[in-house]
Amino acid sequence: KGDREIVLILGSDRLSLRVLARVVELDAHKHTSSPSTLLAKCTVVPLFTLTDPATGSPLPSHNHHGHSLQSVLLDTCPPKRYVWEDTEEIASLVTDAGSVDLVLFAPEVDGHAGVMGVRDTQPGPVMVPYQHRLRMSDDCGGFEHTPSEAYAVGMGCLSTAKKIIVVAVSELYGEALVKTLDPPHPSADPTSLSLLVSQKTLSLYVDPFAVLALPCIATPWLHATSTLWTQSPRLVKSAVVWTAQQTGKAIPTLTSKDFLQRGLGGLIAKRGLSALLSTVQRDIADRVRFACPIVPLSASDPHPTVVVFSPHPDDDVVSMGGTLSNLQAHGCDVHVAYMVSGSNAVSTDSVLAHSRFAETLADLNPALKGVSEWIKDNMDSKEIGIQLKGAVRRTEATAAVEGMGVPQDHVHFLDLPFYTTKSAPEAPENVDRVSKLLNALQPSHLFLAADLCDPHGTHGACYEALKAALSTFSLSPPLPPCKCSLCTQGMAPSASQLVPLLGALSPPDQTHTQPEHPRLWLYRGAWQDYPADQADVILALTGEQLTQKLVAIQRHFSQGAGAMFKGTDSREFWERARDRNKALADELAQLGQGTYVAAEAFTTGFELP
Repeated sequence: KGDREIVLILGSDRLSLRVLARVVELDAHKHTSSPSTLLAKCTVVPLFTLTDPATGSPLPSHNHHGHSLQSVLLDTCPPKRYVWEDTEEIASLVTDAGSVDLVLFAPEVDGHAGVMGVRDTQPGPVMVPYQHRLRMSDDCGGFEHTPSEAYAVGMGCLSTAKKIIVVAVSELYGEALVKTLDPPHPSADPTSLSLLVSQKTLSLYVDPFAVLALPCIATPWLHATSTLWTQSPRLVKSAVVWTAQQTGKAIPTLTSKDFLQRGLGGLIAKRGLSALLSTVQRDIADRVRFACPIVPLSASDPHPTVVVFSPHPDDDVVSMGGTLSNLQAHGCDVHVAYMVSGSNAVSTDSVLAHSRFAETLADLNPALKGVSEWIKDNMDSKEIGIQLKGAVRRTEATAAVEGMGVPQDHVHFLDLPFYTTKSAPEAPENVDRVSKLLNALQPSHLFLAADLCDPHGTHGACYEALKAALSTFSLSPPLPPCKCSLCTQGMAPSASQLVPLLGALSPPDQTHTQPEHPRLWLYRGAWQDYPADQADVILALTGEQLTQKLVAIQRHFSQGAGAMFKGTDSREFWERARDRNKALADELAQLGQGTYVAAEAFTTGFELP
């Protein structure tokens, strides 16, 4: 309107706000203007504002840089902002302007543009669907604080927008992309986003993880017009595994007919059935470890130092608790490093439960009298409250790994500052703490989280901090060349293969014997997992190891049934871990790889992508 631009943010979720900041930063660089100058010309219209219904003040929800969701807008945008209650004023604003300059949003899982369906052609308030509220509940401080109504700008407004930016990053948005770009059949009901895709004003930004679910990437043999994908050993293996799963047969029992009926006759003609099946069967079998050390042991390094980096104080046991048991049992020098305190995920009730325990102790030891009252009196103090909640996570984490044989002096709490400040993960104050631990321990193996779909992006931030620290780290003195099967048989992936999509596009690098760098093991489990055809190493667990793992997870009492941030999965974390580990074992059994109780999967290499 006049010299002002109208920017609509469809959703005040963390992703949209971070992307807005980045868009403004790039635009400012392009026009050699400061971001504040550009934003002063914008009217920002969030879909809804995150406020405490009781006090009306912004909710203290944080992203992984420590920014309050509201502070991103309050600190960088002009004073005039709108919320969904201002429907008439927003409608008037858009109508008078004639069109909107920029619309920015992330697609919903159902393929719609925010909460807006195809039938919502006119602007106005709409009810937020249950699944949308559930997905946003972590950002809003709980489901009860999630708005039940929102402002829909209407399809008419979007269709006349001068610019539409849709951002889908991480595998969280894979399902949404499938419904948007690759509907199941022509007669399927369109989504509001799929109707906008054909517009020239729309730009879709994705990353490699987001497109993994697209059929043209996940199963190129069903969509590709060329056979270029057959040059990738990993994609060939995936095609064989897919055929086995489609037929319900084990790999050795597949027939030529099974492949011909699924359009893979060319693969048989090129490779030969027997050679193809034996190669894939042997490849998967060579990657499975059972009742033996998962990391290679040698005469020169019989007790290798292993550091497990856990973003939160429970990701280690949730994702690789069985592996921790394996490492301890085979004499490895195991250290566990918790990268953030995890205090944001501790409820006040959990702290008060510990204070009641202190109350009981005071009856046994009068010297402890008053501790419980001090805790209660200081819970409202921001600084002390954070420390108390962090102490709860420390206590639980130490008890969990001690039960698996890891001594207390091998448990490290890094408390990276980005978790409670606005610093970037790659800032020296974060990287230096990681580097200090690496230089002190000189580990030959590192385990780190690669499930980057956690609701608050902490896993991704920890990944970046660790990547920055590893860029300047080398073992001193270097280890002898690695002689394990992964290296000697050419099974170790290149750096890019740690990313499933990129790994599928290039053959394994057979020269990965870099003794000056520790071997890196990427694990998943809390939010996602590696399927059998994408894993470099699979550790099959005994029933005792699985039980030990589940007991360790349950020692994180504050993350049990009443956990604050569970995402859209209603299961407790121990249930997720059990189900995922059993599902991987079932997958191995179905493929003809033996029967196991449970299994954990890893990708491995010497560099981080």
